[in-house]
Amino acid sequence: MWNYWDAMRCPALVLRGEASDLLLARTATEMVQRRPGTELVEIPSCGYAPALLDPDQIRLVEWLTR
Repeated sequence: MWNYWDAMRCPALVLRGEASDLLLARTATEMVQRRPGTELVEIPSCGYAPALLDPDQIRLVEWLTR
C-alpha cells in the first residue's frame, strides 16, 4: 500500500498503539520518513488502533472538530 501512502499530499497524523502488532513500530517510522508533514504519536499501553475514548487520546484529534 506504499503507492497510496506516497501519493498523498496532505499532512498526516499516524496514531499507533504502543503494543500494536497490526501497525509495527518500524512501519510507522517508515511512514514518517517517507512523507514530510507526517506526525507519529504512540499511545502508551495500547494495542491495535487507539479507541480515542480516553481524554488524553481525544485531545490528539480535537482539532478535527473545529
